[in-house]
Amino acid sequence: KQWYQRRVAITTGQELMMTEVRLISLHKMSDQTSVDVHGKGGHGSALAVDGQLVSNLWSPNSHVRSFAHTSNGHNQKIWINLGALFRIFRITIWNARHGYLQRLIGVKIYADDKVIGVVAGAENIYDFKVADNYPTYAKTVTLHQERNDFVHVSEIQVWGIGPFSEDDKFA
Repeated sequence: KQWYQRRVAITTGQELMMTEVRLISLHKMSDQTSVDVHGKGGHGSALAVDGQLVSNLWSPNSHVRSFAHTSNGHNQKIWINLGALFRIFRITIWNARHGYLQRLIGVKIYADDKVIGVVAGAENIYDFKVADNYPTYAKTVTLHQERNDFVHVSEIQVWGIGPFSEDDKFA
């Protein structure tokens, strides 16, 4: 059996198969260094983990927002607190589709302190896969733009398994 097919005993004595890679970022706590506010609404980090991918609404005169958006500046970040330690298999970033795709160029994607990838071009979707021989466990995922720019995303999806205790990591 593979490491991820082993049974893991949890404190209540129940057993749980840790084989299903699933979306672990949906509706998790999140935050950002700043919030860009245009007109009547804001672009808070919760919009990056709400599961809404069907539209990319933006109008300065509307309260409706569908993507997270920081202010312009150096070292802008959006992060997700996963609530526990998870093994990360993939991080998918859906760029805001109202334009300005190039704003994410240079953004580093972190799982805790480990760099998972760097956005290298202006795309609609970025898919950062973690190699099986590079197991990555994390409690937070962060997008960090070091240069002077905005960070705006429609969605950040983190795929993984867990949760694990600190002493229950598999290689």
